[in-house]
Amino acid sequence: RHHQTFMFAWTLLGLAAGLAPQVPIPTAPQLAWQKSGIMALIHFNMATFFHNGDPGCTAENWAKASDPASFAPTKLNVSQWIVSMKALGVKEAVLTAKHGCGFCIWDTSTKLPNGTQYPYHVSEKLNVLEQFSSAMEAAGLGHGFYYSLTNNFFLNVFGHYVKPGNLLPQQVRVTQAEFEAIALAQVTELWSRFGNLTEIWFDGGYTSDMKTALASALSKLQPNAIGMNGGGISPNPVRWSKTEGDVPPGGPDVWSTACGDVDWGNGSPPENCTDPDKPALFYPSATDYTLQSGDTWFYEPPTGDAEHSAPTPLRPLDELIFTYHSTVGHNTVLELDFAIDRNGLVAPSHAALYKRLGDFIRDCYSTPIGIATTPQGDTSASATVALGSALEFDRVVLEEDQTQGQRVRGWVVEWSSDNGVTWKEFETGASVGAKRIVIFPSAMSYTATHVRLNITRTYGPAPRVTLGVYSPCMTGTIDTITKLGTEDIGMTETTPFVFKGELYRFESLRSGNWNNTLNCSNTSPGQGRSCVQYLRVRRQSGPPAWKTGDVVTPPFGEGYGLGCAFVDQGDTVYAYASREKQDVAVYSATDLAIDAPWSSGTALTLPNGYTVFNTAVDRGVLDNVPTYAMAIEVRHAALGGGFNLVFATAPTALGPWTLKQSLPVTKGLMFGPGSCPALRYDAASGYWHMLYTPNPTVAGGDYRTWQIYAARSKTLAEGSWESSPLNPVMVADAHDRRIHNTDIPTTQQGWATNTSNLNDSDPDLVEYDGQVLFVGNWGDQKTTPTNSLYLATYNGTLVDFWASLYPSYT
Repeated sequence: RHHQTFMFAWTLLGLAAGLAPQVPIPTAPQLAWQKSGIMALIHFNMATFFHNGDPGCTAENWAKASDPASFAPTKLNVSQWIVSMKALGVKEAVLTAKHGCGFCIWDTSTKLPNGTQYPYHVSEKLNVLEQFSSAMEAAGLGHGFYYSLTNNFFLNVFGHYVKPGNLLPQQVRVTQAEFEAIALAQVTELWSRFGNLTEIWFDGGYTSDMKTALASALSKLQPNAIGMNGGGISPNPVRWSKTEGDVPPGGPDVWSTACGDVDWGNGSPPENCTDPDKPALFYPSATDYTLQSGDTWFYEPPTGDAEHSAPTPLRPLDELIFTYHSTVGHNTVLELDFAIDRNGLVAPSHAALYKRLGDFIRDCYSTPIGIATTPQGDTSASATVALGSALEFDRVVLEEDQTQGQRVRGWVVEWSSDNGVTWKEFETGASVGAKRIVIFPSAMSYTATHVRLNITRTYGPAPRVTLGVYSPCMTGTIDTITKLGTEDIGMTETTPFVFKGELYRFESLRSGNWNNTLNCSNTSPGQGRSCVQYLRVRRQSGPPAWKTGDVVTPPFGEGYGLGCAFVDQGDTVYAYASREKQDVAVYSATDLAIDAPWSSGTALTLPNGYTVFNTAVDRGVLDNVPTYAMAIEVRHAALGGGFNLVFATAPTALGPWTLKQSLPVTKGLMFGPGSCPALRYDAASGYWHMLYTPNPTVAGGDYRTWQIYAARSKTLAEGSWESSPLNPVMVADAHDRRIHNTDIPTTQQGWATNTSNLNDSDPDLVEYDGQVLFVGNWGDQKTTPTNSLYLATYNGTLVDFWASLYPSYT
């Protein structure tokens, strides 16, 4: 989409006087821009009404896209955009005044070469830039513009140059000089009519023919504006990081400086041009990133049946958090896309995600548990945070005073749990800059009495560097869910359920569970034992304690595991379990007394080639008929190598169950890749809801295994599932390992302290006493068999919870 190749010529700007050695000095606008951390990059232009792209206008859609009336937002409300900007926490926004189509979203008075008005623009009544500028100023937010000098479909310009050949109807033929004159007139108008701009985008750079005129206009009209890719023409240049979301080039150390007098290519310094010991320019970094998945900058609307379809999927919150830490947390401004919809609004699902990201940033980083600042002047310095008592922390934030340039070249952070007697290294690095966020890996956290920062190398006198120490954050879990912590060690598949007004927890005891004593061949302590897996039920108290109670049933289902429980119409408990073969066993009881019998049988046996793992069952309605549905986690060669979720249905809880999917062609009732289902029918809405875990992926360069997602469908049919825009619902974080059940033996609690935490999985849930209780599994299914049970809660009913996951589309 962006960042085409162009050459910039450079002059040395801002060298400090009197410093030995000299370092580049930032301008006040550059410092303010870096401190903002995150800003909005708004995409709203003709492409909104056709398709994403640069240009969004093509020969196929030009018959309609050439008509200015095709740009027709019916509910344009910039103040509504600002609500999401403030929820996210941005201080400024840049709007696409003209993108690749050549369409101007202000009533430009510029002329074509024949003397007539440039016709491809909004009407005076729909002057988007006027509304945008006025609303942003009234809200106290900075505003700026993106104007593409690279493409103009209306004038047949691509890659900065007028293309030869025949024109489409409504395109206008111009010479290269005429195009550049029109572009210069339009940016001059932009920079003159709409107040003081905070940032101006030069996406793809500019031609050498335009350099002098652009530099002159900027100096005269907007001398304080940041110039994105504005090297050579802006007194306040900033550079693209060469990535739209991944870790910025150069690894973890990103510098605010760059060298000069080189071929800058696409507007960013080459890899070898940010050597901190050879700085010539203060030229900080920015990463632009989409909220919608893929390279989707303009809003992509629903397709097909609006009731069962959604816009282009949004990135999950944990991916946005990863990107925040990889950019803002590595001395880079994050310019996050705002894709305005065809109504002229931020879509509700987008708004919800902006708020979730903003809430995370505020909740995580507003209040450190301790703070200290290094002294200024020496070539090395130190600052120590005394926490007063042993406090849990998992991250620190470093912030360098760059008023006299970026000068820190080496640092180390250490922590002590014994009042400074001994120290352990947390992290070392070279660059600090505006902000450096350092987090313990694998959701680990530690208890410390002191944390200290040592500046080990500087370029000239040491600046002040602030060290902030922070407690663990809820990393990606939606903010309406409260994690209580670890309830058992080595426990994975469980189901909370209500039977005859009482709350219980069904459990599948795996072979290596620490308190499994059934026919053990190896009774090693901890989770090293080898016993027969089985099923059982125990009591579970309700709010506020949510305490684990006594076991109420004898072992049953010996040899089976990966189980779930389901209460049918209040009077019978059913348990379904597998043994990683083709069959699903079913057990039932009408009484949970310790000596009450359990009936047993086979619920269904899948065809050859299937392997069955987890299941989930509920009663609901399909095709207006009361139906029992079972979500089944399977593997089958015809479905690929990973886990897949398929469905069976039955007229009763005992069956007969019919698998609603055909092989080898994927048909019938099927969800697709995923595992660990929790299936619930919501009579209030008619939806079947499912919590599940997508197959492991590498998102944004950050390894994540299983996370908990939500989806819903009214038919269970393949392709009918709507993913929650708030996904993931729950993600591994430091809250998982906190001990909630203090009756767990101390020897077992050590597993929670020392185990890597890479996944949340195996969810289930129940409503009890006006709240929702969740169970889930945390640990490291990637490298070890260590998995533990955690509890979480939602303060409201199941109906409320399901509805909260799906903000309505406008």
